[in-house]
Parts: sequence; C-alpha cells; structure tokens
Amino acid sequence: MNRLRKSADSALCFLCAALSLAACARSPRASLPAGGAADSLAASRRGEALAGAGAEARSLALELAGESYEGRLAGSAGGTRAGDLLAARLRAAGLAVEAAEFPFEQARFPAAPRLELIPAASAAAATTAAPPAAATTAAPPAAASAGPAERSTKAAQAAEAPPASAGGGEALVFRRDFRETVRGGYPGGEVAGPLVLAGSPRDVFPAGAVLVLPGAAYAASDDDLYRARGAIGLLIEALENGPAVKPLSTALGPRGARPGGAAFVKFLLAPEAWKRAAALAADKGGARLSNPVEFRAAKGRNIIAGWNGDGGAFDPALVLVAHYDHVGADPDGQRFPGGLDNASGAALAVVLAERFARARHPRDLAFILTDAEETDLAGASAAAARPPFALGDARVVNLDMLGAPSRIDLSVYSNGDARSLALAKELVQLLGAEGLGARSEYPVPTVDHAPFAFAGAAAATICEFERAVYHTKADFAERLDPAELDAVAAALWRLSGAR
Repeated sequence: MNRLRKSADSALCFLCAALSLAACARSPRASLPAGGAADSLAASRRGEALAGAGAEARSLALELAGESYEGRLAGSAGGTRAGDLLAARLRAAGLAVEAAEFPFEQARFPAAPRLELIPAASAAAATTAAPPAAATTAAPPAAASAGPAERSTKAAQAAEAPPASAGGGEALVFRRDFRETVRGGYPGGEVAGPLVLAGSPRDVFPAGAVLVLPGAAYAASDDDLYRARGAIGLLIEALENGPAVKPLSTALGPRGARPGGAAFVKFLLAPEAWKRAAALAADKGGARLSNPVEFRAAKGRNIIAGWNGDGGAFDPALVLVAHYDHVGADPDGQRFPGGLDNASGAALAVVLAERFARARHPRDLAFILTDAEETDLAGASAAAARPPFALGDARVVNLDMLGAPSRIDLSVYSNGDARSLALAKELVQLLGAEGLGARSEYPVPTVDHAPFAFAGAAAATICEFERAVYHTKADFAERLDPAELDAVAAALWRLSGAR
C-alpha cells in the first residue's frame, strides 16, 4: 500500500508540474464566432482534426496485437513493451505522461493443462500410476508472416490431429476439447480418480471422484461444497464460451487456492468431449487431470497522461480510460492477440489524445491506460483509489472492444448510479448521431469504469462485445473497422466540448 501511495503521489506531482509549464508556454487562443457560423466552423475543424483517426488507431492496434508484445499479459515483458510504446506516443504528442506502478497477485501456469479419459478396464490402475500423457494443443505457433486467415486454417488443421495417450486412455486436446476455468487451477499437481456423473453437491459420490457435471446444473458457488464432500475434480459441460476461450483468470489469488490440501481441478469440456466423459462415467471409467498453478507477486503499470487545455489549474472534465493488457499466451507460447480486446480501445484513446493535442483542445483532458484489467480490474482499482487528479466532477469514459466487423449494437455500460446513467444516455445519443446503434446497460460493475464510479465519478464504458472472438487466438486486429473507430472518435470529440 505504501508503494502504491508513493507512486500515485509522484504521478500527481509530475503531472501538475508538467502541465503548469505547458500552460505557460501556450499561446492565447482566438475566440470563435457565434451561432451557425460557429457550428459550421466546429464541424469543419472536427472533420479536419479527426481525418484518418480510425485507420491510424487500427494501425496502432495491429502493432499492439503483434508477436513482439506476447499477448500483453500484465507484469510481463510484452506488457511492459506495450506500455512503453503507448507512453512514448503520448509524450511525443506533447502530453505530460507518468507511469504509476501498483502491486497485484498473478497466477502463473508453468505447464499446459492435461486431461485423460481412462476406460473402465484400466481405470483402477491408471488413476494411481502413470502421469498424464503430454497434452496436444489445438493450434501450433504460426509463422509470423502468416495472415489471420492462414493462421486460422493452420489452427483448424492442428485441431483435427488425433489425440494420443501413453496410458491406454484418450488424451483430450487442450483448446479443442477442453479448457481451464475461473478458479480451476490449484497448487497440488495432478488428480486422478473414478468418473461420476452428478448434478448437485447433494448427490452421492465417493471421496476422490472426478465429477462430470451438466452445464445447466453447475454453479461456481458450489465448488466448496463439492470439495468438502471429497471431489477432486470437475468436468463441466460448456454451454457457451467453449474451449477456444481463455477465461479472465483461472486462479484469482490465494483465496481460490487450497494451500496444503489435495489438488482440486476444474475443466470446461466441449459438448462432444463432455458426452464421451459422461458415457465413460456410466461405464465406470476414470480420468486424470493436471492444471498446475503458482502464485507470485507482480507489478502492473498504469500510463497516465494529461492535456492542460485551458492554461490554468489541471482539472479534467473528461477522462478517457482503456486497458492495454490482455491474457498473454498459453504455456506453449501461442499468444492471444487481443486485437479487439483491447488493443482497439487503447489505440483509439492514444490517437484521440494525439488529435486533441494537435488541435490545441481548449479544455483539460486526462487519459489513463490501465494495466491488469484482466485480473480483477486491478489497474483501474489502483488508479481510482489514488487518482492523480480530482475525480468528483470528472466524466470518465472507458473504451473496451471497439471496431468489430460484426456491426452489433454498442453497449454503454454503467454501474447504474444517477450521474453515470446520465453520461451513458448522452453517449448513446452521441453515438447514434454518428450512425452507430447503442444502448445503455446497467448495472455492469465488471469493467474498468466501475472503480471510478465507486470513487464518485460519473463513469461509463463503450463496448462492442463480440463473443465470437472474445479471448481467443482469432482476435486479430486486422479485423477492426476503421469507419466505426472514426464514428466513435467523432462522438467522443463532441462529448469533450471541442469546437
């Protein structure tokens, strides 16, 4: 906590000093004409200031989603390089920039998850003897020069490779047949036991069983009950967000672990793989599971930038937020590009900051690029807890997943408090004026606007949640639509009060 306070206070001092110097050096602005002439001039200036902004944001998102940033996991070398890139762009545009570090706890998975289904004839011996067969992964690393279509084709071909097992069973394919789940990785290594089809913690099953659960019957709140009854693993039917999806976090700190106890592993299975597991349970087969996890202290880094447009004390009325981290890579090195989530939002925020500065925006503006959003909103929570400027009168707009080609309506999320709802309503109207469908949705406290709203700011998120590529290796920035990014930029320009 002391380190966080010192970092945030240093950022505040740095920004105040830098912004005051910038204000002194700024030349006076000419006054604008009134009435219709002012409106016409404003539209002309807006069009000139934002020309090509969407294409430029897409280009920056392509860079962030590239190989060298390794999926931008918070606290990783790739994540650090991404933060450095964005900070350098903001400094070059003339904004005062500071990096504010914060501590968080990160789960690390040193090996790929493994799952083997074992027939009844060999289940008794196999579940107590040999280790799991080496996992097959659905998509091998593609050549850096391959385009998204070619990479997707290679992934599909790899997913068709037959699984192998060293123990007489069926080794399922990670990311094709099964995946990790939230709080599904625990210290303690592998587990092995008989498969039992169940639907509730109240069902009868032996201690040491691996339970096969229908998706409709599973509730995460029942995990402790299953574990207390002696279950050592859960195989859950996937109803949505199948095996290709990497969840937000597969182990959210030590509260999800069971230090000193037996391992307890959860996997989500594709419907066909789940049916095979259920059939094997009926035939008294077994399973062996492994999803090792380690916990470590890590440091995230928020990038905070300010533009002092009015030349006085820095008091931003508008704060643009976007997280630049993503979910990293699988243990075999295959990365999740995170083009839509959220290279798109971070890139648009930076390009808008550059355009605001180039146009000498007359108002104070702030930009916060958060880290570790994918780990319990850690970066936004740190920024809201010790903000480098007053949040009370600020309007905070978070940009998360923008420019998807699917043309679904944009969601404007808020916590549902009165000030945030008013901001969301205004955003829906401004986006509609730019030809984008949008709707207000609340309460949604699971996105980066939420900590700022809890801290007293009016806060909302603009999001285009495209489920098809969310947290998958197909989330390529090449898919982003510059025209939609242009439209969102125009709406935010109008919200900023610029003429």
